[in-house]
Amino acid sequence: MNARLILLLLPTFIACRDGKVTIEDSKLGTTEEDTATTEPNEPSEPSTEPSTEPSTEPSTEPSTEPSTEPSTEPSSEPSSEPSSEPSSEPASEPSEEPVDADGDGYNEDEDCDDNDANVNPDAVEICDNGIDNDCNGLADEEDPGAQTNIWYLDADGDGYGDENYVGFETCTPPPQFVLDNTDCDDADIHTNPGGGANELDPTLCMTDVDGDGYGSPTPTNPDAAAGTDCDDNDSANVPTDSDGDGYSGCSGDC
Repeated sequence: MNARLILLLLPTFIACRDGKVTIEDSKLGTTEEDTATTEPNEPSEPSTEPSTEPSTEPSTEPSTEPSTEPSTEPSSEPSSEPSSEPSSEPASEPSEEPVDADGDGYNEDEDCDDNDANVNPDAVEICDNGIDNDCNGLADEEDPGAQTNIWYLDADGDGYGDENYVGFETCTPPPQFVLDNTDCDDADIHTNPGGGANELDPTLCMTDVDGDGYGSPTPTNPDAAAGTDCDDNDSANVPTDSDGDGYSGCSGDC
């Protein structure tokens, strides 16, 4: 039985090329079959090895692993952490009003002496006071705009200048020069406008030797006015009733 089968199979030649099986048989002829259609696919065994290739399919399973990548989405939750960065906005400072202590219209930034109303950039430079009145850095005669004074000779030293003397203008006067020029006799210290201080017109130039404020009724200088003193050598004899008894010194009050 086996020997016969072998004899039957011997004329047959089987060849496989390019995925096709060729059967050559002396009795049946030549036939070809496509192995892709005649061979059933063998089921693939599931792999038990973990894949090292990254998956290109999006996963539908939620990840249980914490993400180490920083989120680029802005958070809608307010931060409870205080900011350690300093603010770049300057703090608003309270504005300070300029101070004008002396009320002369110039504040302390413009006024060189804010405690003296006579000293400010609009003031007139006054001579011989050692003060820079107009705040230009120059005082007295150093300031070309200083208001100079006219000075008169006071030869007898009674504080009154000679009315006949032609004064001169300067800031600082030399000795024996004064601003007044009302003395009618600059050679007599007792004759001047102060001699009749208690007279009806105290501005008149009179001679008062005893210094009681009443002028001599008979002055030696014709330019001096006559006073009402009955005794210009005794200050107790005056033409007034000092004690109110109805008698003056000139009327014999003892």
